[in-house]
Amino acid sequence: MPDPRGLRLLLARHGATAWNEAGRYQGRADEGLSQRGQAQATQLGQWLVEETPEIVLHSGARRTAETLARALPQHQAISDPRWREIDHGAWEGLTYRQVLDQAPEQARAHWNDPLHIPAPQGETLLAVAERVQTATNDLIANYAGRSVLLVAHATSLQVLCCQLFQTPLKLYWQWKFDLGSLSCLELYQSGTIINWLNRGYTRPASC
Repeated sequence: MPDPRGLRLLLARHGATAWNEAGRYQGRADEGLSQRGQAQATQLGQWLVEETPEIVLHSGARRTAETLARALPQHQAISDPRWREIDHGAWEGLTYRQVLDQAPEQARAHWNDPLHIPAPQGETLLAVAERVQTATNDLIANYAGRSVLLVAHATSLQVLCCQLFQTPLKLYWQWKFDLGSLSCLELYQSGTIINWLNRGYTRPASC
């Protein structure tokens, strides 16, 4: 990894969409923000008032672009599709229960080994990790020592943290990024500091 020289990295997950709220798989599907997602984006903008990022990046998805348009309406943003969400292939738009009912063996195989077994016509976690790693290297090389805001998706942000903190990729799910949340890291050659993680935490529904 190039020397980041104290790069301040703000990580935001996009605001909610109707598919998020319905518990549907949403990777490449280009849904816009729901009313709740719009409110989350407005809150994100309030948190960012004190941060004043110099560089703003997003995945190019409609939901990340709309989040930025509400959070930082005056800021010019750079689109980089390497930060997009994992592609769920044939499962896009389905709920977990629908996937399990329609293809139980495929679903269990994917959930047991997402690194190597994708959803049908989808993307493996290793493929996500490869594009996130190259995007991270370019980010550091281009913006070392500066303040950068990245608006992306749960999986790409989780994979990024696995790489920065050298945790096993199979444990990516242990990094939690709620919809509309904001986190802050500082990157140095000796390691990465967590200033705060997942501001905007939402308590999950009871099982």
